[in-house]
Amino acid sequence: MRLFAYALYDKAWGIVFIGRVGFLLLRGQYKAAESLCRKGIHKLPRDPVYHEWLAKTLWKENRLDEAIQEYRVAIGLRRHAFSADRIDLVRLLLQAKRYEETLVECKRLLDPQFHRVSGVFKALHEYTAYDSMYRVYSGLGDYQKAKEALVQLLRFQKGRARTQIIKKIQEIERFQENQGQP
Repeated sequence: MRLFAYALYDKAWGIVFIGRVGFLLLRGQYKAAESLCRKGIHKLPRDPVYHEWLAKTLWKENRLDEAIQEYRVAIGLRRHAFSADRIDLVRLLLQAKRYEETLVECKRLLDPQFHRVSGVFKALHEYTAYDSMYRVYSGLGDYQKAKEALVQLLRFQKGRARTQIIKKIQEIERFQENQGQP
């Protein structure tokens, strides 16, 4: 019975923790949020939630390398296939201009052997991966691969957003013709 009571306390404390850290982040109190996250990690070092929120806090402070490390810890501690942490990690790696690592994580998002997700979660993984791949390849000047990523993104878009992607594809094709690229 005592073990059950501790488990309930930890779960309740975790819910309160997320609310408090989220509130501190919204108010821009990053140092206080970081301190609370580190206390949570000290209390329960194997709980991915504390590492995830520390990563979010560090990201807000623009401490990208530390945030990347904390997301990787959180992902390593997760038991389930879908992890919003992995999507956040891809976006963070892209912001940090760590393009090779971004592509590795994008491929993991797309690899059905790496995780098993379906429905909305699968679409979210795929959209994030292809959008990030487009951005990476554009930044690296590999316009053929950027165009291929955009073609994959078309599956997720309708209306005006779809039209904008088609325009980007056409711009890349015109650029390739002018540059003599395949």
